[in-house]
Amino acid sequence: MSTLPWPWSSMKNLSRPSVAIIGGGAMGCYIGAQLARSPLSHDVWLVSSWREHVDRVNRRGLTLMQMDRSLVQITNIRATLDPREVLLQGGPVDVVIVLVKSPYTMQAAKKADVLTSNNPNAAVLTLQNGLGNREIIQNVLRASRPSSVHPVVYQGVTNHGAVMIEPGAVRHTGMGTTAIAVPGNLPSFLTHDVAQTPTNGLTSSFTHAGVDCELVGDVDGLVWGKLIVNAAINPLTALFRVPNGALTSSPHMKGLVRQIVDEAVQVASSSNIKPLFPKSNTESPDPHSNPADEAYAHVLNVAYNTRDNMSSMLTDVIRGEATEIDVINGAVIREGEKHGVPVETNKLVHQMVRSCQDLYGTQASLLSKR
Repeated sequence: MSTLPWPWSSMKNLSRPSVAIIGGGAMGCYIGAQLARSPLSHDVWLVSSWREHVDRVNRRGLTLMQMDRSLVQITNIRATLDPREVLLQGGPVDVVIVLVKSPYTMQAAKKADVLTSNNPNAAVLTLQNGLGNREIIQNVLRASRPSSVHPVVYQGVTNHGAVMIEPGAVRHTGMGTTAIAVPGNLPSFLTHDVAQTPTNGLTSSFTHAGVDCELVGDVDGLVWGKLIVNAAINPLTALFRVPNGALTSSPHMKGLVRQIVDEAVQVASSSNIKPLFPKSNTESPDPHSNPADEAYAHVLNVAYNTRDNMSSMLTDVIRGEATEIDVINGAVIREGEKHGVPVETNKLVHQMVRSCQDLYGTQASLLSKR
């Protein structure tokens, strides 16, 4: 019998893997919906702090509006406010996927610790934006148990777009790619095309669920690739209150995108990191290619493919909630200053988004006085 690839090698039930998603927002719901309706028949839980959403999912199921606006009702998915309920009702969890905003990573890490407490072979995957989330989760898991038995935390990225319609309903607004980083040389059985050689790995699960996924070996390159996408798209859409596609329609807007991207690529280069973008890593890299040109083209491509999507930062600003600006453009700034790389455009948009947060409520207050 051949050895099954990570992380399915020790699952309690290979025919029905158990997945818990921490974060009941748009992306958590989209990924959860796709896994729940997958031919692999996953046992999926959403762990969320949104009580109304949890109640709606448990009463009626989760409604997924697809990109053609057709509706799919997923009833084989459960939701809870308490991660302990997953263990009591569902048993050991095989995979935990973290999809919360970065300010809530510590709380999510503690929930992941609970969810993996009775399965040392479980895998934890973060698909969050920004730098440093994987390390926070890993440190929490290491602190609570011997290093030899704590779950491994994997880093992934996804460029799909999704927005919440209402509690219990999510809309898929943009196609994208998903990638998971596995440090070191990848075993050959992890890199086989699932259409030719189906595996029981997480990439196969995502792909069977309609979320095209691949494995890569460069963690830093993958993280910086997604960071650059977020650094350009998120603050500009939030500041100008526009969907992603608007960034591709104006030469002035594209000029801002280019400045942000160029600075971020220079910062990454100063640490000997070449930003990696899903689907570009499977080809032999052109040693003469310009990383900034490649990054800029990729950002515009993502913006166009998710043109109807409202970025998470735009949604936060509209709702008057904390954004992830400090772990996105703020991370570019911190690393740039560390290496002496000018990052003036990133500083500008960071300051502007933080100013928006400082002024939450001021506009409404002014309007109420008219």
